[in-house]
Formats: sequence, structure tokens, C-alpha cells
Amino acid sequence: MITHPIMAVARTSGETFSERVSLIIPFKNEANHLPVLLASLKVLAYPSELLEVILIDDHSTDSYLEKLESVDIPFKVKWLKASNTGKKQAVQEALDHASGDLVLFTDADCIISPEWICEMVLGLRDKKCKMTIGPVVYSEKTGLSNALYQLDFLALIGFTEASLYAGRPTMANAANMGFNSEFRKNIQISDLRGEIPSGDDVFILHHLKSTQGSEAIQFVSTSIETAAPNSFLEFIRQRVRWGSKASAYKDLDTQILSWLIFLTNLIIVASLLFNWKLTLLLIALKAIPDFLLLRTVAYRWKRSKSLRYFLLSSLIYPFYLVLTAILCQTTKVRWKD
Repeated sequence: MITHPIMAVARTSGETFSERVSLIIPFKNEANHLPVLLASLKVLAYPSELLEVILIDDHSTDSYLEKLESVDIPFKVKWLKASNTGKKQAVQEALDHASGDLVLFTDADCIISPEWICEMVLGLRDKKCKMTIGPVVYSEKTGLSNALYQLDFLALIGFTEASLYAGRPTMANAANMGFNSEFRKNIQISDLRGEIPSGDDVFILHHLKSTQGSEAIQFVSTSIETAAPNSFLEFIRQRVRWGSKASAYKDLDTQILSWLIFLTNLIIVASLLFNWKLTLLLIALKAIPDFLLLRTVAYRWKRSKSLRYFLLSSLIYPFYLVLTAILCQTTKVRWKD
């Protein structure tokens, strides 16, 4: 099911568009997800003559082409094979082939809402805006584990939007991101930190923030839906991959936020060595602002069912986060197998 804010339709209705858009989708071994993504592309509410879709394959070993024989998209599609290995190298190569005035990004395991491109274009029409970022939510599934994954992801959305509106943007998700051609010309693989498997989105954000200021970044309120992890192990691997780039951040706001979150949860975990009642008290004190943030975000993005597991999530989260932080520094990660 595709979910997105109702306001998006009202905002884009009646608008006319002339901007040429290049949508870049890097992928590796996504045979099961690509047909779903391409099906959502077919219903995009954007002029077909103004959109090109660039799908770049980072050395897939699956049989994705066999599943795409019957897919018919009403846009210009470029299928590329990356010359070098790695997502960031694939992104850089795709940028070299992009001819649009604006460049948008999403991932192969996503479902795009019909108004998404229109919303991103409207955001980028602002002369001060060089980059747009937006929320990414997990597809809804039943079960405890999926609710816990959802709550964790919703927290990231909350921090992303709150930090941006505070004038100190720290996070972005490449599954819902875009920028104009002027900024595109200035992006080099060194800005993406090509030696690190993850983080092209955040490094782009930090590069723009440091060179043009936070006012050049805008949050767009149209969500992208992505597949939830299939197992707890996959979830942990994903979070370790994301967290592995933290030590390379040069942005002071992001460093402070990362250390604040880690130390807060480390204190909670360490308190268990002294008094379990103190641990519960600390968890309860932390849970109050957490719930206020998550409740707002969950209802806004229509994921409120996950809130029923909030208390359990609050008990698990400090231990999961500390474990993940340790694994980030002790485990070698790759973008995809």
C-alpha cells in the first residue's frame, strides 16, 4: 500500500511543470524489488517528456532482467552498468549521464507515491533551495519485530526534520532526496567519501551545509515507502552499515548529536550494573520525550499502530543502540552482498 500525506495532492494540483528531471536509482541484487518500484513509477503524476529514469546496476549477480521483460514505463529509461564497484561510484557515474535540470534519488526497494516528483520539484523551485530531503517509512507489516523496526525508523524521521527546522540539519536518506543541477556539478566522489561503503546521502548533506548553509536545504513532506528488514539480523546489519560512517563525520552538529544519543543510552545500560531500579527510572525519564516525538511522527505518516509496542521498544532500545555502536567500530561492512 502506498501512503503519503493528503496535502501533497492539493499542493500540486493545478501546477504546471517545465523542469527536466533525472531520477537516479542505484541497485544491486534487487530482482525481487525492482518490479514493484517500476510499477509505482508508471503512475507518477509528472509530465512524461520531462522525466528520465536512470537505473544503474552495481554488479548484480541475480537475474533481475528476467523479471523486467513485461515492464512498460512511459518515461525515458537508461539502464547502466557501473564501471567501478560500490554505490557511491555508481551514483557518481549516473550523475555523469543525468541531463535533467533537477536530480532526484530513490532506492530500488522503494515504492514512490504519485505526487512525489511534483513535490520535490516545487521545493527546488525556491531559489535558496539547493537540496530537498524527505521522510522514508517502512511498509506496514504485522508482528512485534516489524513494529520495533518501524519505531526506530520513525525516530530517524523525527530527528531529520527537527534538526533541519532548527537550522542544524544532520541526517538525510538517499531514498528521498534531490538537488538542482548547479549543485550537482560541484559534487565529486571525494565529497561522498567514496572509501566508506555507506553515507552518500549524509555526506552530500554535510557538504552542502558547509558550503552554502542550512537554508539551502528543504524538507519535503511527501514520504517514500521502503521494504522493512526481513529479519532482526538484517535489521542489525543495516543499522551497522549506516552507523559505520559516523566516525568520518566532520559536521559538528552531527558529531554532538551522535555522541549525545550514544552516551545517554550507554549510561542507561551501565546503570544496570549498579541498580536495576535506577535503570528503569532512567528509561522512564527518557521515554517521555521519546513518546512525544514518536507519537507526532507516527500519526503524521500513518504508522500509529506501531505505538502499541512503544514501552517494549523503550526497554530494548538502549541495549540495541549500544550493541550497534560497538559493532559499527568492530565490523567490516559492505553496501550489498
